[in-house]
Amino acid sequence: MKDFFLLVVTGLLAAVLAWAFWHFLGADAGAVVLVLIVLLGLRDENSLLRRQLKRLK
Repeated sequence: MKDFFLLVVTGLLAAVLAWAFWHFLGADAGAVVLVLIVLLGLRDENSLLRRQLKRLK
């Protein structure tokens, strides 16, 4: 029962945060923020993979 309650609370929190994100940023700015987050993550992953590749050579 405790796990079910925590799962419901987590789902509600995620829904509220998603609503607030799109409500306060709007569709255009929200899309820009999401693309920026993805690009920064890809850049970091690329640098990590380059370091690992250098170590293997």
